[in-house]
Amino acid sequence: LHDPERFAQHLITATTLATAQLEHCKSLGYRGLARLPEMTAEPYRSLVDFPSYRRQTAVALDTPDRGMTQVTVTVSWDGDANAVHMRLIVAE
Repeated sequence: LHDPERFAQHLITATTLATAQLEHCKSLGYRGLARLPEMTAEPYRSLVDFPSYRRQTAVALDTPDRGMTQVTVTVSWDGDANAVHMRLIVAE
């Protein structure tokens, strides 16, 4: 059975983890983002205090246009059965 309260708690936690990563990337600015790898993976059991979540960060330079960088953060839980995807665009 699906527990809506438990799901909501996971959704809030995943959204918070994604938002924290987006804020970190935003603080790096356009030039700082250019130094990051295209993909960063934080597997299950690697996020301190949140072992049942995994987070992936994708950085796409010149996306959606020149002088812009798109950051996509995906936080998954329940063995990837559920996920939150959030995006940020940082301009030069």
